[in-house]
Amino acid sequence: MTNCFHYKFPCLVFACLLWLFRANAQAPVSDSSLRSAAIHYASGQYTSYLGTAAPLYTGPQYTEYHQTIQQGHPFFMDTAFLPGSVWYDHILYENIFLRFDVIQGRIVLNDATKTFRITPVSEKIDSFIIKGHHFHRIDKTSLTQGLPRTGFYEILYSNQQVALLKKENKSIQEDLRSSAELSKRYIVASDNYYIQSGNLFIPVNRKNQLLDYCKDRKAEIRQYIRKQQLDFSEDKENAMISVIAYYQSLHN
Repeated sequence: MTNCFHYKFPCLVFACLLWLFRANAQAPVSDSSLRSAAIHYASGQYTSYLGTAAPLYTGPQYTEYHQTIQQGHPFFMDTAFLPGSVWYDHILYENIFLRFDVIQGRIVLNDATKTFRITPVSEKIDSFIIKGHHFHRIDKTSLTQGLPRTGFYEILYSNQQVALLKKENKSIQEDLRSSAELSKRYIVASDNYYIQSGNLFIPVNRKNQLLDYCKDRKAEIRQYIRKQQLDFSEDKENAMISVIAYYQSLHN
């Protein structure tokens, strides 16, 4: 699917008006009949422009609120719509432009006219990719040990045995020290990391936690960290990916 319908929809409106004019010139039908026919025609054309992706655009309307935040924003990476794909209700939709609201845990799409924002039903989303970052929905159940809550987790590394997951957290705070007119709303962000092994989710937010996970090869891992000059303070994410990948290679 492509996004060509975003630009073609004005042509649809013109075509509908032209059809309405011709119908009015040909036969003296009632205004209500004309309106009904025009709406039915436009609806059919709108659906055809959406094509096979129509089910993805049937969720509730999304209300923008990031403009009320003076510092930061609730989205993953950017407030702009970014290229990606969505695995929705067991169907893959590619070439989609979307945003991911981290606070609400929902993806956001433009409607065909870019007038409204739509949020597909989260429970029907298996996974999605946004700007090359892969997110997977994981449900917290009685079987998932250590998983803090249901939501979308970014997959940083995975093989058949384990996966390294990241959970970005954002919340809105308000500075009330000033007057009501000068109060400031801002975003507080934090990241949590987990190693998934089957239904077990192990937190690895600190270097020591990661070393504890690799305890059977801890000496080799320490040597690898020194040799590769991995810096957990400056680049924790890539350091963890590198360590996990190396640790898994030692077991292959």
